[in-house]
Amino acid sequence: MIESAIIRGQTVLLEDVGADLDPGLDSILTKAVRKIDGVEKITFGDKVLIYDQSFRFMMTTKLPNPHFLPETCIKTTIINFSVTFKGLEDQLLADVINNLQPDLEFRRDKLVVEIAQKKNDLYQKQSQILKELADSNGETILDNEVLIETLEVVKAKSITTLQDLNEALKVEAKIEETRDMHREVAIRGSILYFAIVDMSFVNEMYQNSLQYVKKLFNEAIEKVDFLGETARLNHLLKDSITRDLYKKICIGLFEAHKIVYAFLICTSIKRRENVILDAYWNLLIRGSLLSNKAN
Repeated sequence: MIESAIIRGQTVLLEDVGADLDPGLDSILTKAVRKIDGVEKITFGDKVLIYDQSFRFMMTTKLPNPHFLPETCIKTTIINFSVTFKGLEDQLLADVINNLQPDLEFRRDKLVVEIAQKKNDLYQKQSQILKELADSNGETILDNEVLIETLEVVKAKSITTLQDLNEALKVEAKIEETRDMHREVAIRGSILYFAIVDMSFVNEMYQNSLQYVKKLFNEAIEKVDFLGETARLNHLLKDSITRDLYKKICIGLFEAHKIVYAFLICTSIKRRENVILDAYWNLLIRGSLLSNKAN
């Protein structure tokens, strides 16, 4: 399959690679292409193949946050799609607002697109001004009435676009301020997700997808039926998602590991709130000697 793709200039996707790569791929990764009789060729395995420059080779791995050897990093371009705490927090915040105030999230999504379009329009108009000036063929600008009229029109449109953009940014800021009132709920969801991920280090069977955890997260939010002050609502939401994600993930855990899961949730929340300081956590996990070295 790879041999055929090299010759025809097709794209190959190799899935689920491990930390160590097959040495047979070295010629592809290093693009060891040489010209033989005026034709670009590459040695793959024990064969010399005609190399098409359109050929693309990509690999994916399911390893959590993998660390490849320097030799591998030199030969490849690595794109890390691992979930980050901040990125997940933003995703979950969108889910929270979609459940509580769907109109607000719809307006925000629409506004994001609108702002991007206005920024692009402003850039295009500024580029047009520069182009008109560059194409003036050395004439004095004051003597070129057509150029002056064009610049005036473009300038007027740019000012209008800039004003619209500033108004849109003000509206976006107000929407973000409203969304941030529920950010602590999204933070709690992120904490719980990474606690669930950490359980896979206890036993490889304890692996749950982000989609599944988000599904549980949204179901827990939908259970809360409360109209009142924001602080009270956030407390109920955090309590609901914490309880639900604990109970439903516990279904797939051995009895002995449920206490470990509870411990992870509890300490993760307290560490985020700075109730448990990093120095104390390192002391507990690593011991006094290693903790002092780390510090």
